[in-house]
Amino acid sequence: MKIQIPENLSFLFKPKRFKIMFGGRGGYKTVSASKALLFLAAREKKRVLCLREYMNSIDDSVHSALKDEIEGLNMTRHFRVTNNQINGVNKSAFRFAGLARNLSSIKSKHDFDIAWIEEAETTTQKSLDVLFPTIRKNNSEIWITFNPEDEFSAVYTLIKPFLDEVRAKGFYEDDTFYIVKTSLEDNPFAPKELLEDSARMKLANPKKWLHIYGGEVYSDYKDSIIQPEWFESAKDAHLKLNFKPMGVKSVGFDLADTGDAKALIHRYGSVITRGSRWHDGELPDAIDRAFAECEEERNEFQVYDDDGLGKSMKVYQANVTLNKRINVIPYNGNGRVDDPEELYTEYEGQPDREKKKNKDMFRNKRAQYYWRLRDRFEATHNAVTRGIYTNPEDLISLSSTMEDLDVLKSELVKVKRVRGNNSFIQIQSKKDAAKEGIKSPNMADALVMCFANPAPKPAPVELNFTSEF
Repeated sequence: MKIQIPENLSFLFKPKRFKIMFGGRGGYKTVSASKALLFLAAREKKRVLCLREYMNSIDDSVHSALKDEIEGLNMTRHFRVTNNQINGVNKSAFRFAGLARNLSSIKSKHDFDIAWIEEAETTTQKSLDVLFPTIRKNNSEIWITFNPEDEFSAVYTLIKPFLDEVRAKGFYEDDTFYIVKTSLEDNPFAPKELLEDSARMKLANPKKWLHIYGGEVYSDYKDSIIQPEWFESAKDAHLKLNFKPMGVKSVGFDLADTGDAKALIHRYGSVITRGSRWHDGELPDAIDRAFAECEEERNEFQVYDDDGLGKSMKVYQANVTLNKRINVIPYNGNGRVDDPEELYTEYEGQPDREKKKNKDMFRNKRAQYYWRLRDRFEATHNAVTRGIYTNPEDLISLSSTMEDLDVLKSELVKVKRVRGNNSFIQIQSKKDAAKEGIKSPNMADALVMCFANPAPKPAPVELNFTSEF
């Protein structure tokens, strides 16, 4: 039996705990992994678990890629292909699963020899933390293939310590890892159409080519309103600066557009205590979850995205008796700014004559609240790194125990300011961001919303005194 794969991927036949392939389009990663796994499984019994972060159906898996290779390599005598499984005549087996929605069941899959995560760019740290100790048979392996999108993704963070050597030599190897960067130029089987498209893009837009075909992450933060180092300073800032959570308890709730993750972010004063994101379930289930978490955290406010699917909240509220203790606040990012006549205080001590009113400063409510969040991050960074005092109420601290911090960071640092022909502060729209391949920042939006509650009304003061008259 013979198979053909690029020379730089021949390491797939060497024993190694982690085998990682990353790079640009046309690098032959999926095809090579499929061929190598089929070869190994035909030679001896292997149980292979094929994974993606999200798998709504078998069509979202590598099932079809493996099926095509079985037929193309004339290996039909070795394997039996069904609608959702592939079984070897020697008792080898290929099974398929999504990570995000099946983490509890993944923990039981310890009898597999190889786990292959395809399109691993979207895999969360939580998923990796569950999977790695699960695949624990003697000589078991974990294969990872992905095209880099984000320098803060979990898999890119995993390989980041080895990147200098990978770039210098094309690969990195130690007792645990074998990491290869492979792109179109390493693929001797690349179709001429792809080679021609790559050549045209390299001439017309080298920066785009570097990301699409060169396999480098997109990391231009020139117009980002929140810088990566600010985010890092905010992790456990309340511990670094020795202040305690106190004040308002509020949650931001992004119901998400179709296909996007729903998100909840909780705060206690200026400390972000809890966050979560999920894809499964219908909208009423998500709303029930939001209110359940509000009860659990004893939140005073729930601020939800009133755009798009958020309109359903009004229908829900009209038909369900809610705990009146929770103030449910709609948030429309495209709406008018709050407190339009108030002066925006950018720098403490700045003369009022140099300040602008909110209505003259921000294009809409989304810009207003994202900029306020930016101010918190910048002030926190200055307090942590330079010792510049700011009232803790005006800072932000992200609890390091919070889920999906890597996702939140990735979303926040990609939120950009749009500079036009006017003096308004304006934030790039989701629609324009999508044209650049940037996904909807649902966790970031939930973070913004958890600070968008109205100021609590002061409790009435009762005076007790005894009159002399």
